Amino acid sequence: MVKVQNQDRKLRLFWREFLLWSFGCFLLYSAYGTLLNMQSSINVVDGLGTFSVTITYATSALVSLLCAPILLRKFGAKKCVCASELTYVAYMLANFYPVFWTMAPTSFILGMGDCIVWSVFAIFNSYFANKYSVLKGTPCNSSRFSGYFYAIFQCAKIFGNLVSFVVLYAFSEATSVENISASASSFKSNTTLLNHVTPNENVASHTNETSNFVREYCGARDCQDPSVVDDTITQYIPSAEIARYSLLSLMLLLCICAFGVHLVFLPNTRGEEFADNTEANDSKCNNFVWIGIKDSFKHLLNVQQLLVMTITFYAGLQYAFIICELTRAFSSCIFGLSMVPIHMSAYGLSACVVAYVIGKFVKSAGRNCLFAFAAIMDIAGYAYCLFVEPDSISSWMLFVVFFTMGGVQGIWIVMTNVLYMVYFPDRLDIAGPMWSVLFICGIAVQFGWSTSLCVAEKIFVHLGVLALSMLTYALAEIRHRKKQGLIIVKIDDNDQNVEENKNEIEHDGLLSNSKRNCSEAIEIA
Repeated sequence: MVKVQNQDRKLRLFWREFLLWSFGCFLLYSAYGTLLNMQSSINVVDGLGTFSVTITYATSALVSLLCAPILLRKFGAKKCVCASELTYVAYMLANFYPVFWTMAPTSFILGMGDCIVWSVFAIFNSYFANKYSVLKGTPCNSSRFSGYFYAIFQCAKIFGNLVSFVVLYAFSEATSVENISASASSFKSNTTLLNHVTPNENVASHTNETSNFVREYCGARDCQDPSVVDDTITQYIPSAEIARYSLLSLMLLLCICAFGVHLVFLPNTRGEEFADNTEANDSKCNNFVWIGIKDSFKHLLNVQQLLVMTITFYAGLQYAFIICELTRAFSSCIFGLSMVPIHMSAYGLSACVVAYVIGKFVKSAGRNCLFAFAAIMDIAGYAYCLFVEPDSISSWMLFVVFFTMGGVQGIWIVMTNVLYMVYFPDRLDIAGPMWSVLFICGIAVQFGWSTSLCVAEKIFVHLGVLALSMLTYALAEIRHRKKQGLIIVKIDDNDQNVEENKNEIEHDGLLSNSKRNCSEAIEIA
């Protein structure tokens, strides 16, 4: 009875730790993810938003490759996460006054912190999966806890975007009332002009101009022409400064709360999630930093890692396409900034549901089927964005596009993360940051060329990278299955040898017993 009560208490404590770990990430990315979605819109002038995000992810990729494994080994995952979350606070503060000399340094600092946070996702999810298997006495199921975590993580997109929509919509309504009052006060001075243009003609003219603008400069034809951006700036930025400051204040508060939750409740993890066959684990090693870098590059040149490199890079590329191109070229350009949170909420809802379903049923569906389905849906989504005329897109149609792309993104993020757990289970301190490096490189490249290429050109590049990704993943999976088959054969051979040795021992025992019995019978005779 006492053992059962202790077991229940340990399970309750386990679930509390796991849920608080996930909830802290939920708060953090409710804030940062929402701001990231709007960077290409609210800081669209001179491409400051996309430029700052490029700095963040370029820095993040470099730090992930060179420093993340070293820091994780030296200080542990908890200390690294808590320190990294303070860099998000600095970035939020910089957005209150977005100019080059505030955004560039804080983007660089954020890049160093963001890579650590992404790197520990695999480490903590693997830690909780292993701990649960020990508590329950069942085989470890990393996919289950990755699915649960990313389901909660993707909910951040829903919550953060709904909060931003409420703030932006509320202040846009207030601004509209002010504009109407101002227009009414100047009505008398404009009566002469109004006598020459009827209301119906005025509305029709405005509608035609808007339709022509959407058809020529939105959707796949969006090239971020500076003159076009200047003429239509109200499509991209909040109509009232107080809306911007209120939204940033809420996001800043969420970041601070995330830091507090992880600082108080996150467990310290050291042990099985780190590579136990590396020289860097020797406490007497004086070349700790050099060995960490050497291990990272050695892992990077691993054949299996090289084969999964493209699919991880593509996952980041596709993620950045949604938050950079879909939000600006389709949502903001066609319907205005206030619709971005609504469309991104659909994206978050779909990604959340898919991540949860993957955690539950991934064993039934299998990795190959999920990746194939994601590739087919991405091709369909790109084709829609490429060939449909922007002025014929309705809000609900775009809602469906975001919902579909969100579900596919849920598959890419969860399943590429699971790949690293399955392929490199004993080297997660290096494999986790390597996943982060490649995923972040995809994001950095997408934001980096955002102002240089038109959306249509980017779509063609994405399709090429997707085709290459599926080819290399197929080769990686074949190698993994062959390796697993060799291990099983080796285990079977060992079992057979053990059984043969056991039979020989039993046979020798029987012979010795028969000899002893014969000698005893002779003595008696």
